[in-house]
Amino acid sequence: TELFGEWQCDSWIPPLVVDGKVPKNEYGRWDLPNYKHLPRGASHITEQGAAKAAQSLGIDFTRAVVRWEIKQGRSVPVEGGILIASEHMSVMKDALAEQHDLEAEKKHEKRYKQVLNLWKRLGQHLMTRSMIDNMSKGVYQEKK
Repeated sequence: TELFGEWQCDSWIPPLVVDGKVPKNEYGRWDLPNYKHLPRGASHITEQGAAKAAQSLGIDFTRAVVRWEIKQGRSVPVEGGILIASEHMSVMKDALAEQHDLEAEKKHEKRYKQVLNLWKRLGQHLMTRSMIDNMSKGVYQEKK
């Protein structure tokens, strides 16, 4: 066309994931406003703890910027998950499931300790109450 060059009218093709390395921008993230911008050969994982799991497994990942918000007059990126190479997806799913199980077990253990502590406190209060009642009965009997 007269207004634009042909090279300006071509649709953008996202880069490839090469050797398990996910492309990153200069800030170490990847802008992902929609799935058309997902690098070819990459998978988007939105589960919490995915970055921690990928880091512990040694899988190359990048954080996905899904939108921008304005806070105090500044544009701030909002991250929504991570991008990893699709070839690591099965390993990552297993790691996330294991991590989820460990977190659930930790929550259960914490709650169990809280309940035991509450029962302990109840027992202490009942013992104190019983001692006070016994003392007051003895005091009243002595006065009679």
